[in-house]
Amino acid sequence: MLKIIIAFKFDNNIKFIIVGDGNYLKEMEGAKKRLSLNNLILTGHLNNVISILKISNIFMLCSKHETLCNSIIEAGEIGLPVIATNIGGIPELIGDGKGILFEVGDIKFAIKALKILIENKKLRIEYGNKLKEHIRKKFNERDNIKKLQKIYEIL
Repeated sequence: MLKIIIAFKFDNNIKFIIVGDGNYLKEMEGAKKRLSLNNLILTGHLNNVISILKISNIFMLCSKHETLCNSIIEAGEIGLPVIATNIGGIPELIGDGKGILFEVGDIKFAIKALKILIENKKLRIEYGNKLKEHIRKKFNERDNIKKLQKIYEIL
């Protein structure tokens, strides 16, 4: 299954970095060549996605099926603002002003969300900071160990 992670690097222009492999990778490679998309980088599978996230300004996940998304947690840990589809456990992570959600297939809104974050550095920082704080509170190791201990005590 292909997971598409789109990260953006702002220099003089925008770079789209798609990380992942699977069924659609060859199709994307063909589209990149056919449309001469020089600002599109397809990495294929990477073991160290954090290296890409650290050089990025925005993280986007366009998944049709998702539970609790580790890639959003990783993006949130380093303070990236996130745009993602409103499915599975994603709203729990970035809902309530911690990112931008869009419905599966709503390409127009996804593009609008990208434009908003590209043009508004203050909002990118705000979403990134709120998500980072949420991830640190909800997914810290110490609290999770305590919760597991309570479960074991009950059993």
